[in-house]
Amino acid sequence: MGVHEHYEVVDIAATTTADNDVIGSLGIFIPAQAVLVEAMLINVELSTNAEQSVALEVHTAAIAFNAASGGTEIIGADTSGNASLPDADLNFGSGDVLGAVVTGGTLISHESPFARGTAISHFQLCGKEASMTNTGTGKIGVYLKWYGPAAVAI
Repeated sequence: MGVHEHYEVVDIAATTTADNDVIGSLGIFIPAQAVLVEAMLINVELSTNAEQSVALEVHTAAIAFNAASGGTEIIGADTSGNASLPDADLNFGSGDVLGAVVTGGTLISHESPFARGTAISHFQLCGKEASMTNTGTGKIGVYLKWYGPAAVAI
């Protein structure tokens, strides 16, 4: 038990996915009783395709690549109450700004912690375009900070 941080760069595979399909997952999960206090997405390498965007979701189980997400969005335009800052999905297409950031905003902060209770936390990146074809080597950095048990490698 303690204060933990995790940063991971997720490679986005060159494939075609539907809206809300999993396009990448973190290589860890966080056991039950964790309380998230910070979360952020940053594009660290742009795709060579123009239309690319992603949101971060949490789920109690790992979701297969290219399967429908089924998780709870915690960073992105669909987050309940427009809580992400900015209120947007993270864009990483060829014409987007390298280094753009979307945070957990008011949903996940020290002032408004996101308690997971008895649920374990798997994290997936979900494509947010009607039909998204990733080309090139898009990469998304994911940062998490939480109180509670240490992460477990998958």
